[in-house]
Amino acid sequence: MRTVFFQLLLLCQLAFGIGAGNLENTFSLISHVGAFTRLSIKQAISASSGVVQKYYASLQSLVFETSNAMLAAQGLHVLSEDDWNDLISGNVVRISQSDEDESRTSAWGVSYTGELYAGQRAVYSFPVSSMEQKIVTLMTCSQPTVLNQDKYFNATSPGDLTLRISGLFNIPNSRNRTANNTVAVASEARTSFGYVQQLLSNGYVGDIYLIVEAPYNLTGNVSYSSNDTWSYILEPTMSSPKYGYVDSPFLFWADSDADSTLLVSANLTYFELNTDVSVNDTGLYVLVYDQSSYLNSTASYLRSSYCAALNGPILYTNDDASLSIFKSGTESAKERWFYENLEPNSSYAAVLTVLDESRSGGILCSAIPFQTMTDDACELIYDLNFCEDVAYSVPANYSLFNRTELAAFYDELAKSYYQNFTFTMQQIDCEAEDEARFSPLRHCADCDLAYKNWLCATNIPRCLSPDLTTDYARLRNPGSSRNEKIDEVVAPGPYLEILPCYDVCWSVMQNCPSALVFDCPKSDLGLEVAYARRDRSGLITCSYLGALYFENSSNSVPIPWVFMILMTLTVILV
Repeated sequence: MRTVFFQLLLLCQLAFGIGAGNLENTFSLISHVGAFTRLSIKQAISASSGVVQKYYASLQSLVFETSNAMLAAQGLHVLSEDDWNDLISGNVVRISQSDEDESRTSAWGVSYTGELYAGQRAVYSFPVSSMEQKIVTLMTCSQPTVLNQDKYFNATSPGDLTLRISGLFNIPNSRNRTANNTVAVASEARTSFGYVQQLLSNGYVGDIYLIVEAPYNLTGNVSYSSNDTWSYILEPTMSSPKYGYVDSPFLFWADSDADSTLLVSANLTYFELNTDVSVNDTGLYVLVYDQSSYLNSTASYLRSSYCAALNGPILYTNDDASLSIFKSGTESAKERWFYENLEPNSSYAAVLTVLDESRSGGILCSAIPFQTMTDDACELIYDLNFCEDVAYSVPANYSLFNRTELAAFYDELAKSYYQNFTFTMQQIDCEAEDEARFSPLRHCADCDLAYKNWLCATNIPRCLSPDLTTDYARLRNPGSSRNEKIDEVVAPGPYLEILPCYDVCWSVMQNCPSALVFDCPKSDLGLEVAYARRDRSGLITCSYLGALYFENSSNSVPIPWVFMILMTLTVILV
């Protein structure tokens, strides 16, 4: 299963990024978050396979007048004899392999680490069969301090590592051929935010050279210290890469109070995981950083690099969280991370990593921000028995209730109103044929779910700190809660309530029989006082069960310092 997910990195990029009209140099790919998150991993692979096959066919059908034109179309350029001799006679780390397939394959599946000073390069030589496809990944794990960094990632880069691939390429009838009908060629790609990947197809013969090169100096007149270094991981493989980056978070923020937060994964089906998987076997691992420390670290600039994320100023991991698998109704299961002992009024950043099957590598997802509240007006509750989809902060009184007791009170409060509903529904013939039922398009189960969601959303208020300035939350002073029992039992101080969504009420009217005698207030006749509208930006401006910040927005990450990452993939084809 994990191997299938890792093919996403290469195949899904190809599916959404190849421009068949541009055959020159490299192909710049931007992963399409919306399209990607609507596809399962297998669908993404299936879609990409068709694109790749068509692209190969179009390349093979082209007739090039010269070998140089063909090489240029594949992002390759011919090396001079002096450049080639300089390359193969330099300080080369030669990866020796025997002729056995097992030994040769395993050497291409090994990760190589290194450290370079400014202007230094490392050269690796691999014997390679011309019939085997190769994938090369380079990640920057650390680098000199980013200059002029600010919270919007407007930074001057200290310079990116460059990955060069060179070797003898089989070109029949080449004007620049050697005695073996080959030419010495090279390709070049720079890491983008600490990550680059190259796909090589048939054509190379003999040894292939992988060169990792550190920059000399910045654009301009800034020079490096003699102590400045770049560390990296180079992974050449003939199968799915162990490392990768996906420009989608696959992790969402449910809510926080003053000292805790709840994070939720995307559906586990996106990771090719069964819904009954153990929480310890998902391979999903969260890293939490203090936002300020993160932004001032090289990990923020190297935000596409898995190893840089692990080297960053990590505060919390899975080991510090209460983990659980949660499944709601017909939805796919999700994993949840509950963190306690956070600082009030603090901003954090979190990233999800997806470990490979060996647990020695992984895919890094893009970062999300979250923050804690300023005071104790609210407390985060989740994992309720009746209102199982409630996972947000509610009006609290820490002197009277702990978290467990508060959750039990609100759960029982909503449940206490459910009994009358069940009495009414017992009068409805739920097993009748379509033409005899209250609606041919609705069933009693639809009504039950809609009514239960309405009960929970209206009787368990979603709470914010009262000092926030918003145009969508209503201030509740002591004694003015939506339900008087909240004031009688919990007796909260001032808080802001995020009102239930209009559609939570309308869903009951749409899904339930008229015998229920349920009606929503009309516009300008109480609707705006009791309910609010959803916001398409991803903010939670009204309360509904299962709400996650920025889950359904067009841009999954709301603030400017986490923006779309350009990932560059150089495709070298025969």
